[in-house]
This record gives sequence, structure tokens and C-alpha cells, in this order.
Amino acid sequence: MKSLFHFTACVLACLTLLSSASGADLLSIIKDRQEKESSTWRQESLAQEHEEAFIRLWDELRNTDTPISVLQAFSFNAIKLGELSDAVSLNHGIESRAIGHATRSLPQQQWNSWLGQLQTLGYSLYQSEWHHKQFDEKPGGQNESIFSFSLHVEHKTSQLRLIADGRIKVLWLKEKNNKGIFVPDTIEVTELEILQRKGQPLFKRLGAFDIASQKRGPVLVHDLDGDGRSEIILPAANQIAWNNPETEYSLKPFTSVIVNAARSAILGDFDADGYTDMIVEGSIYPNENSPLASGLFLFQGTNKGTFLEMPKLIDAGSNLIIQGDTTMSCGDIDGDGDLDLWIGHYKLPYDGGAMPTPYYDANDGYPSFLLINEGNGLRFTESAATRGLKEKLHRRVFSGSFVDYDNDLDLDLLMVSDFSGVDLFRNKGDGHFEDVTAEAIEERSSFGMGHSFGDFNHDGFLDMYVIGMSSTTAGRLHQMGLAPQDFDDLTNMRIPMTYGNRLYYSQGDGTFKQPKVNDQVARTGWSWGVVTVDFDNDGNLDFYVANGHDSNTTSKDYCTSYWTDDIYRGSSLKSPLFDKYFSEKLGIKEDNGVSWNGFEHNFLFMHMSDGSTRNLSFLAGVALENDSRMVIADDVNMDGKLDLIIDSNPPNWNPQTQGNVLEVYLNQMPSTGNFIGVRLQDKAGAPSSTAAKIVISTGGQIQAAANVNGDSYESQHAASKHFGIGDNDQVDYIEVTWINGSKKRIDNPAVNQYHLIEY
Repeated sequence: MKSLFHFTACVLACLTLLSSASGADLLSIIKDRQEKESSTWRQESLAQEHEEAFIRLWDELRNTDTPISVLQAFSFNAIKLGELSDAVSLNHGIESRAIGHATRSLPQQQWNSWLGQLQTLGYSLYQSEWHHKQFDEKPGGQNESIFSFSLHVEHKTSQLRLIADGRIKVLWLKEKNNKGIFVPDTIEVTELEILQRKGQPLFKRLGAFDIASQKRGPVLVHDLDGDGRSEIILPAANQIAWNNPETEYSLKPFTSVIVNAARSAILGDFDADGYTDMIVEGSIYPNENSPLASGLFLFQGTNKGTFLEMPKLIDAGSNLIIQGDTTMSCGDIDGDGDLDLWIGHYKLPYDGGAMPTPYYDANDGYPSFLLINEGNGLRFTESAATRGLKEKLHRRVFSGSFVDYDNDLDLDLLMVSDFSGVDLFRNKGDGHFEDVTAEAIEERSSFGMGHSFGDFNHDGFLDMYVIGMSSTTAGRLHQMGLAPQDFDDLTNMRIPMTYGNRLYYSQGDGTFKQPKVNDQVARTGWSWGVVTVDFDNDGNLDFYVANGHDSNTTSKDYCTSYWTDDIYRGSSLKSPLFDKYFSEKLGIKEDNGVSWNGFEHNFLFMHMSDGSTRNLSFLAGVALENDSRMVIADDVNMDGKLDLIIDSNPPNWNPQTQGNVLEVYLNQMPSTGNFIGVRLQDKAGAPSSTAAKIVISTGGQIQAAANVNGDSYESQHAASKHFGIGDNDQVDYIEVTWINGSKKRIDNPAVNQYHLIEY
């Protein structure tokens, strides 16, 4: 591949700067890579050469104002198509059409004429994705590829939007063209579904907050002033966006100190005075003349919904040493009435030449921490190793939650980690844990990024949706049967690790299994944040997933280099040699504008009237192409429909010099069902609302939810729960169960409103 040859030349030029021994070692690695490139991975190199035509197509489509002209310039001899079926009506005015078996062949000239007609009629291609799923080398014949594609099309004058998702089989010409790339001979559309809808998108962009460079951080949502509307707290930017009923959000700082960094933050009543506090992990300058202070800081809440101006440094002992990004969850794990704290710790791959080893079960990161609250929120005792978490303390954690998954009135711990997957620890009842992953979780493997809880099958038990990464490259390597010798474990775990998102249904006995519907919501790309809520109030939970890792200048993907080289290099230990090797590789990636899972659009999976789950993100107006991370669902304007809060950054983003954007999208679905909502509020002397379970019954059908935190990615939802109930206009009851076992029940509550429930 060109990038490899470029890399080799750059490294050879740098060898004179190294000692002779290290230079020889580096040269040995490069030669080994070259040998494997021409032997073990030869067919993948050929696949990369063939996909270049579609890489260029994708890039040109993104960077043009005349996409139809770009499609017309794409060279091939013929395209084979079937006939579109009659339209099938789905929810929200959506129609579906599918294509049948290919029955006609159009030469490129005729195809281009048809594209021109579409352009004349006012159709325009807004976004697209192209992924090389399979490659078959045919000695003596024409090489074949399978590509998946997604086209987002607009007809603005009629407010028509279309999503065309499908697959094409490409037969390639045997020789490269005069530009040095392979071009298709014939393209056959083997699968195609078109979803279309007229009208305004289902979500409307309300506005955006511009976050300054180096101020990206966690986003927390909470009703601070008790008016029912959630504020947006941005700890890293030292801002609260106050949600005013009659005007737009108003931004105000929450502290007079200088917030230098806020890697993670969490809301809860940590000092048990009935007011919401905030703990921030990061660093501050108490004033302009003070030295930098790092650690955990408690911003104590007041009766006005604000925080005291001066935070207090929490005493968590000398073992609390933060070296990477963190995530936090809180809950009363030992039943003593105060909120304890879990801090998940992440270690970047490639750091100092060290790699997660093995990539499918890495336990070689920075240690996570379990902090036991000593009563006032200002002193915690670190106890992870002595409370049953020692064996997996070095996972590379992205999310984690205290949650009562087995309904025994104590808080267990779910941990989701990159380069590993799901780990589940059962609370023995006294704040000590036991690892039950092996017996409780059906297939735990994942590049875990985040998670969300919900009662997806209406049985009263909490299920979970764990976000991971899917990889077209890993699937293609598996399809071609390519793998080096003596690495069977790494080869065998490619497919389980890149399955994508995993939906787990609770079996009611403390175990979780994956339903068949999982396949419909598994592959979204390189996924980060997630919410599972009922956007249209039909009684079924929908899924919104934030996607995209590193969009750069071109859609050419570094993924092949990772799966054919990086996972076989280095170890858990830092290495100057591999630090140099990877630094050169990743530097060349950046210099050439190469992406890593770039330009992936966010997904909105919604339940349809035919029983399927479809991705409607473009029809809904929320198929963001910029790399997204955090997502929160909240009823911003209190109209009974859940809205979206999403952060993202543009391609070729430099976090040191560029800011990012936090956008608010209002749900404007024209037809939705009824709903009922529950707002929880803490008060002094009562058990915390954190981890409280809420159950509603509608006509005997149960829906359950829990007020947990630490889920999704860099975010915290409000202490409220929203339930869609469809056409039902009556709810049998709402029941709230606090973690100490106390219950409160409201019979026949009014629908289409939120109910404030206190202990």
C-alpha cells in the first residue's frame, strides 16, 4: 500500500538519528511488515487497491456542490438493476420500497442520462457512505467486491427526504486505467431499500453552544432550580446553560475559580443535605495567582440550585493517582445512606509504544478506583482491591454504572471497557463484589464505549444496550480467510470483538442473553454515546447512537493497518522502539489526511409498524456527519417528547486549537402517543434517588427504568424518567422503589404530564 511505502521511506530517512542497534531493530520490523504485506496480507493489499475508486468517489461527493456530476463522472461499463416494489406505509408518513432481482442492464451513458433527469427534477445527494465488505480474487477471471452504501437524498421544494441503503456487487476490469486505479466493469445492485418521507424532519435544530478549544468535557443535565426543566452543565467550560421557559438558554459560570480541566463530572447529593452537588475530576486554579491543583473537587449545592463559589478538594487518599481519562458513577453500595463513587480509568493505546494486550481482553491499563464515602462527601476511602474488584482493576474503562440488575436491593457494578467488553460484578449485600461475568453475560466481547439501560421487552427487568465498534476491515479479512500463523487467538476474536453493539435482555434470574433483534441494531460504526428512549411515545424504546472516530481529509481508512499490523506489534509494556514505530505510522496517517472510521453518520433506530427496527436518522434530521461523542435525551421544552443534545467536531479537528459544538435538536414528530413522566428529587434525611427504580403499569403491561448514572459517554441524564404509552389514556400506577427497599406508589396518575415523587 502507498501509505506503507511512504512510511518505510520516512523511517529509513530517520535511521541516522537513532543508534545503530535501535535503527536495525526498527528496520527489522519494517522488513517484516513488508514481507507480510506481500505474503500473508497480499490479497488485502489487492482489495485496498481496488477500493480506491470508491474512496475517491466518496471523497469527491463530500467536497462538491454538484454531486450528480460526480456520480456521472464515475467510470464503469454497465449497471444492473431490478424493479422497485410498491410502497409499503410505515410510521410517521414513511414509505418503504425494495428492489428486486436485477432484470435490466444500463450502460453508463443511459445511467448518466437518468441521473441528469433526477437533477433536473430537483433531487440532490446530501450525504453518502461506502464500505468495502468483501473481496474475491479470481485468477484468470474478474475480481469481485461487495460494497455496502447509504445515500441520503433531498428534494427540497417538496420537503422530501430519502434514505437508500443497499449493497452492490462489483466486477472489476483486469487492468488499471490511465490514472493508475482499478475501475468497475459492471455494478449489480443486489440489495436496496428506499425509505422516504415528506415534511419537516422529525427533529429541528434549536441551536448550538460553541465550546472553546481544550474545553470539551462531560455534559450533565439536571433540573437545578426545581422548575421541571433541565439545565445543561458544562464543567470543563465553567458554564451552566439555564433553561428559561420564555427565552433561549442563558449561559452563566458556576464558579469563580479557573477550571483548567474537567475529565469527568457527576451530580448527586454527596453531603446528604438534600441539595444537588457536583464532583469534578480534573484541575483548577483557585485564583489567578494560585498554583494548579489537581484531584477530585466537590462543588456543594445550595437551596437556589447553584453551587458554592469555591469548591473543596476531596481527600481520597494517596492511592488516587489519575493518569488518563476517567468516567464516574455514584450510588450507595454499602447501605450506609451516602453516595459512594466509582472512577473508571482509561489508558490510550500506542502510549509509549505499549498496546492493549491482548486486544480482546486487555487488563493492562491504569487502575480504576472504588471510593467509599465517609459521610460528608469530602473524605473517601479507596477500597477497590479489598472489595472484590482487584482482578479486573486495570481494564481500559469507558463507562460504568452502579445498578441493581438482580433486584435484590443493593447496587451492583456494570463496567464497559475498550479492548475487552462487558464485566458484571454482583454486590454481595455489604458493598463487596463478586465477578459474575462468565455466568451472567452471553458473549461479553466488544470494543466497549458506553451503555444504556431500559426495559426493552416490557417484563419489568432492566435490560442493557452496550455500545461497541463494528469493523468492515475485520469482516473482510475473515471473509478472505487471511491471518498470520501462530496467532490463532487474535484471529478467532476478530469477529466477536467487531460485532458492534450488543443488546442484552435480562432473563429475570441474574443472567443476560442477546435476542435475535440484536442484529438489527448492532452495526453502527465506531460508536460512542447512546440513548435508549421512546421518541414517539409508542411504548417501545428507540435507539440513538453517536458515531465517528477520526474523520480527516480522505475517507481512506487506517483500519486495515490496525488489523494487519498493529495488533501483532508491541505488548502491554512501554517500548521506545515501538513508540518510534507507531509514532511514525500515525504521523504519516495524519500527514496524508487518512481517517479512522471517518465520516460515519449517527443512527436513529426506531420501531416500525411492520415489526422491524429501521435507521431513520436522515429522515429525522439527525444523521450528523461530523464525529460525534456525547448524546443526551431530555424533554427540553416539556412538551412530552424527548429531544436530543449532541456534541460533535468537524473533520481534521485539532482539539488544541479548535473548539467543538453542542447542539440541541427538538423532537417535532407530528404524531406521537401519550406519555407519563416521573421526576425524582432528593431531600435531607432520605435515601438518595440515585439508582431508584421506577415501574409503571398500563393495562397490565409493565415498563421499568432506573435512575442510574455513568452510562453513555461523558454524560449524565436528568433525574427523571419518561414513558411512552401509545394510545392508552390511563395508567394503572407508578411505583418508585428506593435502594433501601422503601416504595411509593401512585394509583391512576394523570397522563401526559410529569409527576414529582419524593421519598
